[in-house]
Amino acid sequence: MTEFNDTEALLLLNTIDGIRLKRRHALLAIARPGELLTRIDYYREKIVGIIGSDLFEKLKDALRRNLLDREKDDLYKHGITAISVYDARYPENLKEIYEFPALLYCKGDISLLKKRGISVVGTRNASRYGLNVTRDFVTEFSRAGLNVTSGFARGIDTMAHKSALDAEGSTTAVIASGLDICYPAENRSLEDRILKEGGLFVSEYRLGTAPAQFNFPERNRIISGLSEALFVPETRIKSGTMITVNHAVEQGKDIFIVPANINQPSAEGSNLLLKQMQGALVLSPDDVLDEMGVPHGVKEQKETLQLNIYEMKILEILEKSEAHFEELIAATGLNANELQNVVFNMEMNDLIERTSGNYFTLK
Repeated sequence: MTEFNDTEALLLLNTIDGIRLKRRHALLAIARPGELLTRIDYYREKIVGIIGSDLFEKLKDALRRNLLDREKDDLYKHGITAISVYDARYPENLKEIYEFPALLYCKGDISLLKKRGISVVGTRNASRYGLNVTRDFVTEFSRAGLNVTSGFARGIDTMAHKSALDAEGSTTAVIASGLDICYPAENRSLEDRILKEGGLFVSEYRLGTAPAQFNFPERNRIISGLSEALFVPETRIKSGTMITVNHAVEQGKDIFIVPANINQPSAEGSNLLLKQMQGALVLSPDDVLDEMGVPHGVKEQKETLQLNIYEMKILEILEKSEAHFEELIAATGLNANELQNVVFNMEMNDLIERTSGNYFTLK
């Protein structure tokens, strides 16, 4: 009789399509996974009662064909470590959530699983305001020593990971596919950077698993579950972020949200949450850190800039709303070449930035 430890048994269970989250938890209620597969014939009736006879035979076939060795080889080739809920390295935060992931596939610095942190999620189609808020808040979270966890998606998630690294902090990306798949593909360079700079990738899906739509809601409970709190810079009403917020509420996490333009579609969800959730409103990173009881990091002191009359005028305009290049010409009285020199210097000093359509906004 072949004996399996718990991690090996979970790796084998994950090779069987059809044994998804709820069924896996039902199986774990029978016995620990190592015991379950080592004595599979003894537990046959109970196992068949959960997964059916067809899947039971597929599981038996996986044992006969010794798929475990192949699974282990694939993990080794990709530099991935499998950590079961019975492993001392498994994060305590995740053990407390409903339908916790029994097995985590990890690539990178595994110690981040137990580092104190905050999760940051938001819309994929973020406004410039949402991206700037994400950058500013995550920068201070990282300087205060918090690990920043997000979902590696476009928009807010991508900005969260980048901002953590830019501040020389740590970040964890929780993805909805196998760790051998980069999704979205455009984030390949970000994936490389996260791993190179000591970050971590986490998934509950075996190698080769595509980022199917139904994986994302499952993935979101891990994003919120890994951290003490959840920060939402900007989100739509119908979005994966709202699912993550619901998970965070169920998990008893603190939730922090910033207000945004009520006419901005990408912020409809976060503004609605502010209306519904007492105590979620924050206006600065310090508000979040104080609520979490985290000492503030050292803030960088920027050199005071001497602004000329035209630069001051442009900042005054942009404090109200973004403005087109032609609007700035009319407001300042400068010609196109003169204004181009002024805005170029302001961009270099990180005062403003140019957006699509030759518009400008505060940075």
